[in-house]
Amino acid sequence: MRRQYSIWFFFSLFFLYALISTFLFTVTAGGWTGLLLVAPAWLIAYGVTSLVLLVIAVMKTLQKKKKITLNTKILPFLLGAQVLTMLLNIGDCGDDPGVYAFWQVTLYGAEAFCWPNPGSDINTLVVFLGISIAIYVALLLMFLSSMKSADASSSPQTT
Repeated sequence: MRRQYSIWFFFSLFFLYALISTFLFTVTAGGWTGLLLVAPAWLIAYGVTSLVLLVIAVMKTLQKKKKITLNTKILPFLLGAQVLTMLLNIGDCGDDPGVYAFWQVTLYGAEAFCWPNPGSDINTLVVFLGISIAIYVALLLMFLSSMKSADASSSPQTT
């Protein structure tokens, strides 16, 4: 289903989504990993995406095409991929040895994976996290690429 939105409403909504998502991705990656790797990576990714959307919004406003349509059928899959990525997000034990996925520390607690316990196999965690990030980013790009200028003659639901 394609829904019609104001380009500025969509930009504002996406910017808010990007801020909240960056926070959630950072929180689900514990220890130094979250602060030094995850937060900067998502800030850069969402920052570039938001900047591109801002340029598109300005260009469409100058062209007097202030309405866009989006394929909203992708949203449940996008949000599911984001939840999966957050569950597989890797955290560390700070200054102590050990790594874990967010779902592991949620179920068993950090003490099951941090010193003196050896932690999880980092290679397995990285592979699954990499696959989930690739799926999430692909779905995000599919959703954003579904953005089209709205025709004046068509009148789907407007927000």
